[in-house]
Amino acid sequence: MTEISRPAPRGGVAAGTIAGFVAALVGAGLYALFIEITEWEMPLATIIIGLLVGGATALVRPRSRALPAIAALEAVLGGALGTLAGYVIITYKLFDGMGKSITYGKAISLINDHLGNVIGIRTILYWAVGAVVAFGFVGARVRAAHKPAHAAEPAPPADPPGSLFQPTRHQGHTKP
Repeated sequence: MTEISRPAPRGGVAAGTIAGFVAALVGAGLYALFIEITEWEMPLATIIIGLLVGGATALVRPRSRALPAIAALEAVLGGALGTLAGYVIITYKLFDGMGKSITYGKAISLINDHLGNVIGIRTILYWAVGAVVAFGFVGARVRAAHKPAHAAEPAPPADPPGSLFQPTRHQGHTKP
């Protein structure tokens, strides 16, 4: 009798990448909106973007071991886009408030010219933490997908016969 083999499950690379990218864009947009409304940068939001990317990627049941790294890169991309978009909006509003006309293209150019003053090491570290969060979230899901469903926890090793915890009936000693 022959066994019918099932096709190997797909790795979900394309679906996971697309889901993570969309989540990164949504997170970046929400973060830029937050910066616009509050006029305050909150790098902690980039960690939330990492959670969004990791969650969206994990929803597609990823199996590919490449997806955690892809999710980490997408989380950095989302954090960077959100931060930069927020600064562009603030720059535009600042010039508009001074009564000067500026385009968004010129605001992007100004941010690009002063990128070292705009993005500090603290912001980059938050982007990295967001990437670690996304990597860990998706990595755990990938590891779980590779764990065999029927694998039971190994039984603890039995104590040797005659030990303190498992005495044997006949140990060769006789009562005097």
